[in-house]
Amino acid sequence: MKRSSWILVAAALAALAAAQGAKTAFRSKDGSASLAPIGQFRISQKKQQLQFTGKGPGLVGIFNELEVRSGQMDGLAERVGNRFSLLQMSTEGATNTVYTQAKNEGTLTSVSAGILYKTAGALDTVALAGDVTLTSAEPVLARNLKMVGRTAQLSLDPKLPGRKRLRRAVLEGPVKIEYRQGAKGKVQASTIDATGSRLVYVATGDRAEMSLSGNVNIVGDGDAFSGTAEANEVVVRFDAEGLVEEVEMKGEPTQTLLNQKKKGNG
Repeated sequence: MKRSSWILVAAALAALAAAQGAKTAFRSKDGSASLAPIGQFRISQKKQQLQFTGKGPGLVGIFNELEVRSGQMDGLAERVGNRFSLLQMSTEGATNTVYTQAKNEGTLTSVSAGILYKTAGALDTVALAGDVTLTSAEPVLARNLKMVGRTAQLSLDPKLPGRKRLRRAVLEGPVKIEYRQGAKGKVQASTIDATGSRLVYVATGDRAEMSLSGNVNIVGDGDAFSGTAEANEVVVRFDAEGLVEEVEMKGEPTQTLLNQKKKGNG
């Protein structure tokens, strides 16, 4: 067979595989929900509810902005108007979750050994098991915040975009944070690395703060904080733009070598 014929055959097989693959996914009529591959899912739809359970490599569940990838997944969704709204979902094993994506507000994601996702009134709650990495990435602003711990409890506002969706996070340790702000316009480059036993992140309005407690070690280089320290508790406060505004050390620091400056001063 000529090479051109082989190319045509290969293209036809690829097209067939793509067409077959496309048929393995369940998608709601409005596009608000999808599950794939349904060969590994058992799906029950009745009245206004969608119940699903699946086990196998490559499972993907998408409900509006929420996207979950895991090897074992169970959940329940409810139709509200013409769209499906997720009521609860649990996974076991390595789980990658995208909670929200927004062009100007970035992406909120987690890697864990399983999740338990539930709606709870105005907020959604998420319990993350196993070694947890929670990341808020804002490429447009050259900014990245990573929080790492053994377990985590999250509260999310599904009406808010990007990093603003995370209203509260409690990580049990050992924990660590990595904050990276690249130079962008008038914003100077800034870094913070810290470790401790427990981490609490709370957002109120547009502002937020992180509190690390238990033998905290912190190293920073930036406009708001530059130096190293050890303390019982360290609080990092962010302004409405998501920039580090202040770093406060509480308790009796056992060792301090720093040059702390108020924002805007030389």
